[in-house]
Amino acid sequence: MVEIWLPYGGTETFVSVNDENLLGILRPKSEGVAVDPRVAVDSALQNPSGTEPLDKIVLQGTKPVVLLELSSPGAQNIAAVSHVLERLCEKGIPSGDIRVLLASETGDSIRANKEVSNLWSDVFSKYSTVEHEPTSSECVEIGKTSKGVRVLVNKVFAEADSRIVISDVSLHRFFGLKGGCSSILPGIANVDTIKRNHAMMVNPNVQIGVQQGNPVYEGMQEATGFAKVDLGICLIANAKGELVKAYAGNLVESFHAASQEYRDMCTTSFKEKSQIVIASAGGSPYDRDLYHACTWLEGALRVVKDDGAIILVAECPGAYGNKTFYEWTKNFRELKEMQSEIRKKYALGSEVAYQLLKAREKAKIYLVSVMPDYYASSVFKLKTARTTNGALQSAQRVLGKDSKIMVLPYAPMTFPVQEEKPQGYEPQHSYHATSELS
Repeated sequence: MVEIWLPYGGTETFVSVNDENLLGILRPKSEGVAVDPRVAVDSALQNPSGTEPLDKIVLQGTKPVVLLELSSPGAQNIAAVSHVLERLCEKGIPSGDIRVLLASETGDSIRANKEVSNLWSDVFSKYSTVEHEPTSSECVEIGKTSKGVRVLVNKVFAEADSRIVISDVSLHRFFGLKGGCSSILPGIANVDTIKRNHAMMVNPNVQIGVQQGNPVYEGMQEATGFAKVDLGICLIANAKGELVKAYAGNLVESFHAASQEYRDMCTTSFKEKSQIVIASAGGSPYDRDLYHACTWLEGALRVVKDDGAIILVAECPGAYGNKTFYEWTKNFRELKEMQSEIRKKYALGSEVAYQLLKAREKAKIYLVSVMPDYYASSVFKLKTARTTNGALQSAQRVLGKDSKIMVLPYAPMTFPVQEEKPQGYEPQHSYHATSELS
């Protein structure tokens, strides 16, 4: 029997799996070695790619805007951002003249964690902070993509003397990877711009970890070209939230370099798909509600067999989280019907409803959470359990006690890739050499 611990809210939970059932434990290929945030930022700023150095970009007497898109604004990322702002002050820019613009999801992420919120208040109180809101912030048009999407972005950013973007990199269900270009679209874009671009998410080339040929990402990259960003800084953190590396320079170039490194860190190989996949949404803040937790089903879907089962381990103290996600899940039962509606009338939050419906068509979804059963089972059509072991027992009653099991202890940073089967390959029901068992 193997006991496997999984992040759950601010703590951990565990699952016990028989040795003969366990195909493997899929973890990020590389943990990444933690570095001092100040050292990482300074190293990146000393050798920017495709841009002028910071002291030539931001001149005395000007008022720069620093745009932040942080999926996980933990202490390490906040320290890195703080150091960049301190460097600006050292250049003679008064702190009151530095405007910090928060991309739409960054503000939500900060508020979701009281400790992070308090740290943010302590560190950034001396700067002028503005939070972008897609439906109400004043926006101006900066261009039109090749798909005919008018790109409207936050006026504060568009009219700034100089523009710096700081983002962290993460896997994303339909951007491929988040960070860099997503800081502009959807980060500080008008709601209509977001809707037009994201309506392409039903295209089959829209996949987690994929940028090339992905029409949603290509639209984001075009929008970034119109934004005239002076300096981009992309941060890479490991599964513990420790900063591993920073890239600086042209935003698109820096993001592509950071994306490649991050994707390599996240990639893990497996030989055969599993009947049951147990995936943790990564604990707080990733599992603060079902809306955010469901975004991490993609890794599990790459591993599970058709008509298998996924056990999603996510505390969800905020219940379902997003009203649009709730309404679309409640109102649509057919995938084709939802696809058609997304093409015609994409709404922020509908993308996760679409993702969940796709997942339910492939596998049974069990949810381990504190979420009321009424919502989880009646609205979202999930099977529920209060413990991971309880969910596993329920899945095995349906699929059989001999069902093979794969575990993703940290789904937000796991990109599973199936190995090509050599000629004459026959599945061996044993642990994978590429899987880390502990």
